Amino acid sequence: MDENTSNKEKKKSEMNSSESSEAEIMDMGQLLAEEEGQKETGAASNIVMAQAVSVVKEGLLVDIGGKREALIPKEEFGAEIPFKSGDSIPVIKTSGEKLEGYFRVSWKAAREKAGWEEIQKIYQNKVTMTVQVLKEIKGGLLVGCNNGLTGFLPASQIDVRQTADLKSWKGKTLTVHVLQYDAHKNNLVVSRKGWVLEENQKKKEELFKILKVGDIYKGMVRGLTPYGAFVDIGGIEGLLHIGEVDWSHKVKLSHVLKVGQEIEVKVIKFDPATEKISLSRKELLSHPWDGVEEKFKAGMLVKGKITHCAEFGAFLEIAPNVEGLIHNSEISWDEEVK
Repeated sequence: MDENTSNKEKKKSEMNSSESSEAEIMDMGQLLAEEEGQKETGAASNIVMAQAVSVVKEGLLVDIGGKREALIPKEEFGAEIPFKSGDSIPVIKTSGEKLEGYFRVSWKAAREKAGWEEIQKIYQNKVTMTVQVLKEIKGGLLVGCNNGLTGFLPASQIDVRQTADLKSWKGKTLTVHVLQYDAHKNNLVVSRKGWVLEENQKKKEELFKILKVGDIYKGMVRGLTPYGAFVDIGGIEGLLHIGEVDWSHKVKLSHVLKVGQEIEVKVIKFDPATEKISLSRKELLSHPWDGVEEKFKAGMLVKGKITHCAEFGAFLEIAPNVEGLIHNSEISWDEEVK
């Protein structure tokens, strides 16, 4: 081998060594500047895995590779540092002065960046995620995600029907879709309503295959109207008309039923074409006239309450929902009685 060839090989080896060193630094996401005093230009965009070394007064020391240590400030962890020596931790280099001679890295920023990347995938793939309700805030609920981010669940997106008591949702784990997000503005808006509609449609399709008149279901009252109540019998809402609530002729719905109450109902009509279901509660209650012949005999003296009057007489309730007619001719011996 001549001298020129030897020099070329030597230079090539030096170049490869230089490129290897540069690649090693790049692999660390340029977390550390090559020389002290180098001006910081902002947070690095790359997340790297560091290894916890030890807990110190200022925070947590981590090894970011190349026998270099950096510091995660204790302010990022709250009351207690959740890592021990040897744990693998995602970090991002942060801008700012050194602390106690160590470059600063951020576990919180890395976690947030990874969290937003996860949110982006969830949104693009149109899949769901689970969140936990933290508290009620103006206009809806503040929810916490498993990736450490927090989001906003508008009151109008909690359920299919308007939710009045937001405080009752605190602590619940919910399945939601991502409506919109903006990592730069730290803005995340989610919806449970869309997921509920999807689940209800699945349940409806399954229930319609087996539903028939005469079936009895345990349902939940979802809403009250002047003409009746809407009852969920398993993802499908049926109408419980006010006349089917009980045997009383004059019933005030709010005195008998409450939203969220579980009741037993019977399917009395079902139209698959319109997907309308009519329900009855009173058909599952004892008929007020059952055994009335044994309770009241001709010639008995009974007390009752006048419920209403007509031109021909008055109606007297002698037992719950059992009324008798007192004809005008039986009210008084006075023929001109009004």
